[in-house]
Amino acid sequence: ILDKAVEAVAAERATLFLVNDAGPVPELSVCLSRGKDQSAHKEQMRKLSVPVDDSSVAGSVAKSGISVVVADAYDDKRFNREVDAQTGFRTKSIVCVPLTGSGGTVVGVLQAVNRRDGSCFSPSHCLSLERFAAVGGALVQRLRLVLALQEAQRRAEEMLVLMRDIPAEAAREGTSGVVKAIIRTAYRMLECERVTLLLEDPVTKDLVIQESKDAMGVIVPRGKGLAGFAAAAGRFINIADAHDDKRFDPATDRRTHFRT
Repeated sequence: ILDKAVEAVAAERATLFLVNDAGPVPELSVCLSRGKDQSAHKEQMRKLSVPVDDSSVAGSVAKSGISVVVADAYDDKRFNREVDAQTGFRTKSIVCVPLTGSGGTVVGVLQAVNRRDGSCFSPSHCLSLERFAAVGGALVQRLRLVLALQEAQRRAEEMLVLMRDIPAEAAREGTSGVVKAIIRTAYRMLECERVTLLLEDPVTKDLVIQESKDAMGVIVPRGKGLAGFAAAAGRFINIADAHDDKRFDPATDRRTHFRT
């Protein structure tokens, strides 16, 4: 799609951004980039990400869901000059269109820059790019659905393995065997660096760390810290940066030199 889009509007370069909303702030990440001198700066482009806001042309289109044609990039306050400065490429004109899925959800942005003959992009070029974007948006949304289903299936299979292993572990090692089976499964499912299991003391209702690399036996008062809050609230929490959350206690990080 990207290669054909470049040819359809006779652009020097084109970039496909995809919306990444896994973090606290939605971002656009480069998925593919094609065109003039791209191989020399492939790694820089691959790492490029921009927020979904008005600080860039692509971010503005992702935010509004409205296509734009920019005759002179350097006269547009949304244009981010940093990429040109890093790559030595001179952006002149831009046409940028949203990739939308069902319900009008913006899943990405398709951006082409600089016509090869030096002229500016026109509304007809914008329409041409929107046709490619319509196909691309549907494909991206479908692919994400397939990947989500595959991940859900993988997690379900991991849980089945855990449920199968628990009776054997309990018979062989008692509670400690069950704890180890849960920790082992959590590492596989979440692909994380560390897993800590805390169990509630039936008398005090505090949490006691049962399995951890460096905090075995530590007592966490109910309602204190992230784990204590989750236990008291009875719901899960997902935090991008623990150190930005006032409920997080950094004492263990300081003691172990680990960064949560």
